[in-house]
Amino acid sequence: MYQFLTESDLPAIGGSNDTKIWTADLTGNFTVANDVEQIRKKFPILDWAKYVWSPCIHPCTSCNLWKVLRVACVTEESVRKKGFNTVSKCYLCGNGQDNMQHILWECSFSTEIWRWIGGMFHISNPTKSYDVIKCVKHHSSAIRQIWYIVTFKIIVELWLTRNLKMHEDIIPKTDTFKHKIMSFTKKCEMRIKRTMKNRVSDLNIIMSFGIRGIKCKNSAINEVFFKLPALNQILISYDGASKGNPGIAGFGFMGRNSDGSCLGAVCGGLDIATNYIAEVMALVTAGQWAVRKQFMDVYFSLDSRAVLVPFSSGKVPWIVLNRWKKVTENLRSISFRHSYREINFSADKLAKHGVNLNRGEIRFYYRTTNFFRNNGM
Repeated sequence: MYQFLTESDLPAIGGSNDTKIWTADLTGNFTVANDVEQIRKKFPILDWAKYVWSPCIHPCTSCNLWKVLRVACVTEESVRKKGFNTVSKCYLCGNGQDNMQHILWECSFSTEIWRWIGGMFHISNPTKSYDVIKCVKHHSSAIRQIWYIVTFKIIVELWLTRNLKMHEDIIPKTDTFKHKIMSFTKKCEMRIKRTMKNRVSDLNIIMSFGIRGIKCKNSAINEVFFKLPALNQILISYDGASKGNPGIAGFGFMGRNSDGSCLGAVCGGLDIATNYIAEVMALVTAGQWAVRKQFMDVYFSLDSRAVLVPFSSGKVPWIVLNRWKKVTENLRSISFRHSYREINFSADKLAKHGVNLNRGEIRFYYRTTNFFRNNGM
């Protein structure tokens, strides 16, 4: 039995009467929203949907882009799939077949446009829609919004330019195309609400489009302090970590007394869990450790408000409700303190070390100086 189950897997039995628990919600309460979430038909999450419908994108561009990305635009390739035999050619360059992959990314007309806009942003030519989003992840938020406005408009205009050539025989011109993109981006400057970085590259991009009024992001320095607990009070700093959300998770915590001496440090491994569950398990395990050590007044320090609010208000997740009740019954006083990650660095390091442990494996450290020396701190 011990090969398959650990003590943490077994349910904690409380002394009160049984209650009904709605397992679909962490608080155990039944709501219509949770019921709908369980019975509704779920579709795969589209990574690019939030970018397409972003407020910085013009609604007309968003609607047309959605059709393009959902392959709802008719091409000669889609006609052939319906059983019609046609001779296919690209209406923009006259080479290749008339399909969305060629029109957007392989056509000589489109590659020239992508090379032009990529040179302005110092970005290589994208070869698919996901590259358009991925290539600006490390840029400032204002530059990312400008990039989305420009590139999404290019995708839509390439499709519309193809239709003009097909139905009205209007020959596409790169100069006209570029002027339309530049003019449209300038008109969308009121939609850009983010900030740019204080560097020349960002300023050059903004000036090239004639955009004004973009705020510059200034670095703010916040002074933080570490405060020891009161006399006869124990400070427990804890944290949880997860490789992915959800992913392999772990937790860690460290106890100190009023003079700053370390009473012990613990890290443990969890199964697949979210960051929130890892934080919750760290708090409950730290509370149980304090009870075993017969500490009566405990001060918990954490850097997650998502855990601080429900536990301080009594809305404890039902999966640890009985365990937390036993903790509160055996402690004289419990208080919480929110701290910055820079203050909570010891618990953060322990939690990251716990991610590398096996499920249910817990390690105790009483000479913490050796632990941090051996783990790069």
